[in-house]
Amino acid sequence: MQLEINKNTILLYALLNRFDQALGDANTTELRSEMVEYFKDYSGTTPVVGEYIHTSKCFFWCVSVSEVPKFEPKKLELNRKQQFEFNSGKKIKPYLLEFYENSKFEEYYIQLLPELKKIYAEFREEFKEGDFKNLLETIWEVKSDSRMIVILNPFTQSSFGPKIGGTNYQMLGMWGDRKLSSYSHNIIHEGSHPYAKEVLKPFLNEIENIAPILEKAYKDPNYPKSYRNWSTCFEEHLIRAVHGGLINPKIKKEYNLEKNLNFERDRKGMIFIHEFYEILKDSDSVATATPRIIEYLKKKCQSNNLL
Repeated sequence: MQLEINKNTILLYALLNRFDQALGDANTTELRSEMVEYFKDYSGTTPVVGEYIHTSKCFFWCVSVSEVPKFEPKKLELNRKQQFEFNSGKKIKPYLLEFYENSKFEEYYIQLLPELKKIYAEFREEFKEGDFKNLLETIWEVKSDSRMIVILNPFTQSSFGPKIGGTNYQMLGMWGDRKLSSYSHNIIHEGSHPYAKEVLKPFLNEIENIAPILEKAYKDPNYPKSYRNWSTCFEEHLIRAVHGGLINPKIKKEYNLEKNLNFERDRKGMIFIHEFYEILKDSDSVATATPRIIEYLKKKCQSNNLL
């Protein structure tokens, strides 16, 4: 696992923060407050959120191209889904170019870089104490030759982890101190997505066949409406059940499993989390648990006349 500074990502969040399109309060961190203040007078075109669909797609595009202002696509092998992410994220390009040319971004970036390097140095030192990649491979029972690159982002609270070509990226939002332990939850969660996708590959058609059950999740007021399709909902449930039920007990002292599961259900809208975990704990692996979870949900669909 390695840490990187990504100039395009900083440019992206300078723009998004100017127009209040980055998750979290503008005063989340001191650096974020300073960013908002620095660009407050910029009066260029406001990005249209519906065009780029979700910030994660803009991030996907930003790390898949060379640095501003050239933005030349890197030579990456993208599957169809990844190409969709890239194309969607590319919609942010004209807004970024306009912002770059009219906001004195280079001046800001030069001033910012020493502090940003200091943050990265502190995190890099702590990374030596924990190997998240080995932990994830052990729990998910999936070996990966892919690199894991973490891009710390003190300009948002949002985090996500797309696989781009052969690299597992994590854009890690920040909200408090600079200790790795404060962000281990996000690193594990976002880092689990590529492994979960590998486990779920053989079952995608079966998962899609019970898509009507998403209707039940959608009725929960706390369910994240950004998870708009059933395959994403299923993957989120699985990752949270694995994280809360199988990983946290190994790395946390005085851990309360039931409290965690209840939090995911009652506060995060993961309405099937207990069932996912109960099947996981009685299975040999996540891979063998998956078809059992699908069968359970299929019966639930049938009993509710959803199929």
